[in-house]
Amino acid sequence: MAGPGSGSPSTPQAPGQNGTIDVKPADLFRVSSGVAMQQTPMDRGAKGLLDKLRQYPDAGGYGTPPQAFAASCVKVGNRFLDVWARSVVSIGGAAVDFTSTANNYAKAEAANDPTGRTKAVTQPSPSVIEKVPDYGSVPNLKWGGRRLDPFTARMGSGAVTVGPLDQPCGPHGVGLFRRSLTVSSCYLTSCGS
Repeated sequence: MAGPGSGSPSTPQAPGQNGTIDVKPADLFRVSSGVAMQQTPMDRGAKGLLDKLRQYPDAGGYGTPPQAFAASCVKVGNRFLDVWARSVVSIGGAAVDFTSTANNYAKAEAANDPTGRTKAVTQPSPSVIEKVPDYGSVPNLKWGGRRLDPFTARMGSGAVTVGPLDQPCGPHGVGLFRRSLTVSSCYLTSCGS
């Protein structure tokens, strides 16, 4: 079995001892650009999610348990959006830091060239979202105040008819998410009544 530094392709090589930088600034600039391009789709994703949640606001249920459930959904949803917004800024921060690191590497290489022929090739920081986006609040579930009909009430919590099940499911499972919340809340409603 080959030991460290033996040069075999299956074992990693030890870092160079001559002060060279293994990562090229051009590679970091490329990574910076790729990371920065992920910020806009991430930002649009939060806005799209809120649009879909506003498009499908209705849920079935009646009474205090569904209302408490809706309040919890808004609280958790708003925290989720807060974290999402901060992650959008974090993506931009990573992109800027990759560019800054690449620029520092390029300047260090130029400064360490005894001939003075190496020029530092730097790039400006990418344009990124620097301020945490304010997406607003998650829309509250709208409860139609539907009571269980006598047939469903006799069946117990096993069968509950709810309003949004006849609506088409929105992209990215938003409708399915709402339906699962609705079914859960209806279970709470039928158990609590």
